[in-house]
Amino acid sequence: MIRNALSTLMVLLFSVSTLHADVLVVDSATYSTYSPANNNIATFSVGIGDVIAVMGSGNNSEIRTSSNLELSGTAGLAWTDEGNASAGAAVQYWYGTAMSSGTVTLDYGHDASGHIAIGVYQLRSDAAKSIKLLTDPVLLESANDAAISSLDLVYNFGTVIAQGVYVEGYASYNVFSTKAIANDIERVGKFGVGDGVFTSTSGFTSSYVIPDDDSNQIVLGGMAFTEDAPVGNRASEFDSDPVAAPSVSPDTSCNASLTDYATDLDDDTMTFWAEGGPVWLNVASNGALTGTSPSTEGLNSWTVYVTDGKGVTNSATLEINVAIPQFVEVPLTSANLYVQGAKYLDIDANGMNFHRFDFDNTYSNVSPVKAKTTSGVKLTLYTRSDTVKLTFDYGVGDEYRNSSKFTTYQNGTYVSTPAHVSLENPVSSAIPFVVELVSASAPGELVRHDVVFPNWANPILSKVEVKAGEVLEAGNPFENKQVVFLGDSISHGTGQSTTAAGYPYQVAEALDMELFNLAVGGGKMAPDVADLLEDFDPVEAIWILIGYNDWQGGKTVSELTADYEALLSTVRLRQPDAEIFCCTLVATTVVDDPGSGVTAGDVRQAVSDVVNARIAAGDEQLYLVDGDSISSSDASYTMNTTVHFTELGAADFATNVVAIMEPVVSDPKPNVLFIAIDDMNPIVSAYGNDLIQTPNMDRLATRGTTFLNAHCQWAVCGPSRASLMTGLMPEQTGVMGFNKMRGLSANGERDNTRGVTNVVTIPQHFIDYGYTTAATGKINDYRCVGSMNPDGTINEDGGSVDDPLSWSHQFQNSGGSVSSSKAYNAVLDKDLTLASESVNQPASNFTDGVAATKGIEMMNALATNQPFFLGVGFKKPHLPFLSPKSSWDLYDRNDFIPHPFPYEMANATGYSLNSITEMRSNYYLETDGGGDALKITSGILPEDQQKLLLHGYYACISHVDEQVGRILDELDILGLSSNTVIVLWGDHGFHLGDHNEWGKHTNLEQATRVPFIISAPGYAQGKTSTTPVGLLDIFPTLCDLAGLPEPVQPPNSVDPLPRPLSGRSLVPVITDDSAEVQTGIVSHYGSGNYGYAYRTDRYRYMEWIGSSGNVITNELYDYQQDPMETINLAGEPGFEGLAYQFSISMRDSSEARGCDRLKASTPPAAPANKTLGGLELDNGQIAWPEAVGVTYSLLSSSNLTDSVWTIRQTGITAPVPMPTEKWQEFFKIEVAE
Repeated sequence: MIRNALSTLMVLLFSVSTLHADVLVVDSATYSTYSPANNNIATFSVGIGDVIAVMGSGNNSEIRTSSNLELSGTAGLAWTDEGNASAGAAVQYWYGTAMSSGTVTLDYGHDASGHIAIGVYQLRSDAAKSIKLLTDPVLLESANDAAISSLDLVYNFGTVIAQGVYVEGYASYNVFSTKAIANDIERVGKFGVGDGVFTSTSGFTSSYVIPDDDSNQIVLGGMAFTEDAPVGNRASEFDSDPVAAPSVSPDTSCNASLTDYATDLDDDTMTFWAEGGPVWLNVASNGALTGTSPSTEGLNSWTVYVTDGKGVTNSATLEINVAIPQFVEVPLTSANLYVQGAKYLDIDANGMNFHRFDFDNTYSNVSPVKAKTTSGVKLTLYTRSDTVKLTFDYGVGDEYRNSSKFTTYQNGTYVSTPAHVSLENPVSSAIPFVVELVSASAPGELVRHDVVFPNWANPILSKVEVKAGEVLEAGNPFENKQVVFLGDSISHGTGQSTTAAGYPYQVAEALDMELFNLAVGGGKMAPDVADLLEDFDPVEAIWILIGYNDWQGGKTVSELTADYEALLSTVRLRQPDAEIFCCTLVATTVVDDPGSGVTAGDVRQAVSDVVNARIAAGDEQLYLVDGDSISSSDASYTMNTTVHFTELGAADFATNVVAIMEPVVSDPKPNVLFIAIDDMNPIVSAYGNDLIQTPNMDRLATRGTTFLNAHCQWAVCGPSRASLMTGLMPEQTGVMGFNKMRGLSANGERDNTRGVTNVVTIPQHFIDYGYTTAATGKINDYRCVGSMNPDGTINEDGGSVDDPLSWSHQFQNSGGSVSSSKAYNAVLDKDLTLASESVNQPASNFTDGVAATKGIEMMNALATNQPFFLGVGFKKPHLPFLSPKSSWDLYDRNDFIPHPFPYEMANATGYSLNSITEMRSNYYLETDGGGDALKITSGILPEDQQKLLLHGYYACISHVDEQVGRILDELDILGLSSNTVIVLWGDHGFHLGDHNEWGKHTNLEQATRVPFIISAPGYAQGKTSTTPVGLLDIFPTLCDLAGLPEPVQPPNSVDPLPRPLSGRSLVPVITDDSAEVQTGIVSHYGSGNYGYAYRTDRYRYMEWIGSSGNVITNELYDYQQDPMETINLAGEPGFEGLAYQFSISMRDSSEARGCDRLKASTPPAAPANKTLGGLELDNGQIAWPEAVGVTYSLLSSSNLTDSVWTIRQTGITAPVPMPTEKWQEFFKIEVAE
């Protein structure tokens, strides 16, 4: 009875022809040493009779089993005892047979020298692997039966060999195997595992010894699992049903293959075909999918078939979605993906690896797994896409602590800290992980995104996606200087949830340096890590904080000293010119090392001795830092009062480190001299005016760059200055008259149109970065600023205090003692002021002379408190044109010539001219016989009156120039010129009789064009630029020159999102005067109906937009052909196309920054005849729709008056790309003969 039962079981075990063997081979490249807090888990499904085997080799493999509560599952298991399953054993294994169906969960680990293989072997007929019988089963009833011998087996690592089976499962009896290779005897047990070393590929001979006991029955056999045992034909099958092929865009070629979605386990040739479905798709017999998708979106489906030609056919539904892709992938090789902190970045099949270390090498005292983490790494990209998706994967066995997070910033402002793994299931949740960057800026605005990587993870960037139609744009995120941190977990970031919260990142940001963090948790003094510094360009600074692990590792004082000397010697060898800061052990309550007895003080002294000796030997770029004195062991600062900082402690430590490093590594920030001039046209010798005498402004021009095509953003003092000071367009500031820049007025009469605006001005931003700021004269318009009440309202004391938040020193008013003549006018019933006159008093008594004097006094006070930001504002040549006689006498009245075009332009609109009343309503030029003021005529002024006004205007400019010279002279005397950025600007222009206008208040050239000169240390001198620029470009330019980040204007009640500055840095232009940062600059003017003027290097295009968002009228002027604005070309035939293109271009998000009303308006419809000759110009292409079957040539001209046409392309039969980057050419066609 027993014999029959045994025979049946033998058939079950050995006659099945296939056996599935899923072997998970785990080696030192993937899993770390076992620790209870960080398990390596594998879960398998098993059935009755399945064999579970685990094998390990190496000195420190660890296999955890039932005795350690690391083995669990629902299957009933019959396990053997462990075989050397402890850390440090040379050979380890355990194995067992599942007695019921269920799951088995295992835990294992090893160090760099260990290997582990795990296999679950299942009896399944559809398996990919099979069983090969090496010997027939033999029933042994007693020791008298012959033993099996000469069982030769060849195997590789991970192969399982069963050599003994207890049919009845008597645990008290054993089977022994003598293994020739190991030359020893090992216990095999219920289900034997072959050689325990698992690395040999040679055969071995096994013989069996059975105990002498007739009452037991034993079955012996051997089986090996192979890849190539025959199992019979297996049919071709689709991997899934439905088969989801990649989506395609409408009218796009399909390029896919069904072979990617079907499998033949025997590697037979597969044949495919399709039935039904749309006819646009072709399915080739080899599985290729070709064809052009339809123009309509939707899901398309077919029935597809596959066969291996051996009798069985399988089918599935093929689905292809035709849709415009929402996102497009950016190649990881894009030059516009900027990475900092990963010196050894590489891209492989897995994606972009952000390596801090060169992993072609190995490093002593450093864990390679921890070294692969991305502490200090930052990815920067620039895009207009409203959403960016970054997909990350994680390598098996890599470090990824679930408490470590990304940090994202947008235009320098913190956004979020995405956690890269879930706390519940770190392994499965971490792969893959998507970080979404959603723009908070207006649609179309260029946004800088910074993604700071986790300090305790190794994310691999596998995919970057932007919205369809968008791209990554070029930028320059890199700092000019680099700082390297060497250390252990203190600098790696233990205790901080993000890299950004760690002290190295905070230090690098504060010092405007590019960070390379070579600190590794658990690390010790490792000169071979310092050897990596040879791969770096010369770095400016190196911070070394290391020694805790060496100390707690039992080193003696002499060993600590020797190791630190070796480390420091290597650092200096590899970076001979770096400033090196050696920080001793930070604050800790740990007293000593229990083994060596070395104290914390001993460790600090050892480091100090090494550093001081090298300093004494002449290393002048070496600094000793007392780490204990700049840190705290208080529980709020240090985790568990050991040495790891809390986030509060890291921030505090970073502040102290910056204070130590900044005086050494930072270039002194430049001072800023901010010179403002009121109502001044660019009437300066440096601008080509031969009559004006401005030697000091000319001197400044020789020191820097003169912008010949600079324009204000609103030709009125208050709006222009508020725009300049905040870097926003007037409609963004809410100052489009004399409204309060910061919100509501105390008297309710000057409320900001946007409510409480919550803005940051240029000097206010500079205060935040350590500048001392002071000002005198007219900087802001006094009506738009004032002191702030507790309720936030603004008082009417701006003339005395200006904008208090902008100045760290009290603002100085600059009232002079000289005043203009006045006379009564009966018609207007008020006193009028003489518009143009001179007074024989010293220039220093005039308002602008007082401003210069106070500015000089302030400069002397600030010279000892650098860096400083000093604003000096001059009020002339604003009306009245009152000047000292000394300036007046520089000119002969007869040399002045009234403007030759005091008329309205042809095709003038109702908005072109404003009949400016500023002068005519408030000033006079002569009196009657009784001394009463005569009202100035509204017609064209008599020539003598025009010359009088010009004389006064020029004299005022020369008076201001003299004061500018006094300021520049004092700057030179104090020795400050070499480190001071000087920017001179006028708030707007002034009509001097052109179009019979005397004032500003228009959107024309003489009202918006201003003098603008920048002189900056280290940049080109004596240069001029004709590129269009605006006053709102000053804010980002000064930030760039001072090395400060551009601020983002805070949200307020009307603007719920932060607002980036609307200007552009002009540093590229002062670096290269031929460079451009924008095609045109927008100026704004109007009330109710708003005008937008778009000034390029040649043209001015204007649109006037009504309250409903419709374009009321437009204007176009060509300053190359018509500098006096005699004709509005928008009213001329043949210019419709040019006007239309300007209308589109000025609304582009890159040009109309901050012009929300303009961008929201409806542009004029495209004219039927967009350019000359019947051409159509759309979407950057030129076409001639009527030219069916015609070959023609394309010609262009930039000047319609000289009739010179240039051939651009010949032999055209289809639309061609626009052959210019600017919309400033005219085109026509000629038909080939």
